[in-house]
Amino acid sequence: CCLAGLPPRLWRGEPVIVLNPSEQRVELGQPLQLQCAAMGVPAPSYQWYRNGNLLEQQNRKKLWITHAKVSDSGTYLCCASNSHGEHWTNAVDVHIGEQNQPTGLCCTSPGKIALLVGNNRYQHHPNLLAPVRDVFELSRLLEHLGFQVVSLLD
Repeated sequence: CCLAGLPPRLWRGEPVIVLNPSEQRVELGQPLQLQCAAMGVPAPSYQWYRNGNLLEQQNRKKLWITHAKVSDSGTYLCCASNSHGEHWTNAVDVHIGEQNQPTGLCCTSPGKIALLVGNNRYQHHPNLLAPVRDVFELSRLLEHLGFQVVSLLD
């Protein structure tokens, strides 16, 4: 498919962010967890940063701090990289020590959300040839239509 008259771009396996971390408000001493995810071939490695500084030992999809301190407040980013390149998540703010303000009960739709599931292997059917590429292309098309996309692969 072509977008805005541009020829299609072949995906070479570079990381594509499929889950951005979300802003957190955590009370002092409580656990802090941020999560990001990317797809790529080969599978990406991860590295977390706070206020632009590399966080040692935080090199997984999930950043986990068991007892949050005020010094853990800041702006966090995750970088997913492989041999084909790197991509960064959106920056998110983490606030430590601020009480969560109670909110009234109200339900609003956050927007258009799509969940894509790509399976490589099946028990009773032949394996698929390119589910990673299919999920990537569908994800790009849905994002172009204004969807937030979550992609899962086995």
